[in-house]
Amino acid sequence: MAVAVSITLDAGDTCKEARVVLGNAAPTSIRAKKAESVLVGKKLTDALFEKAAKRHQRNVSLSAIFTHLKNTRRHLVGVLTKRMAKAAFEQAKKIG
Repeated sequence: MAVAVSITLDAGDTCKEARVVLGNAAPTSIRAKKAESVLVGKKLTDALFEKAAKRHQRNVSLSAIFTHLKNTRRHLVGVLTKRMAKAAFEQAKKIG
């Protein structure tokens, strides 16, 4: 399971563009457009990263045989989305 996030900031450190992609959960990579929409146009904060992660968790469709595997993978999607969004934000701030 992998989550990749790319964030572009405007001059005022507001999120101009965000891309959130989930890999290894389906035959092809999946864009998380609903999670992206949580971030775009806003000043990014930990609370907003958490909201995007929860949105991604709720809207991802995971194929797993057992319910406990689905729950574990859904949790992992949320953790990775939040972690990668924060890292992408920090990188975007450095690039400036």
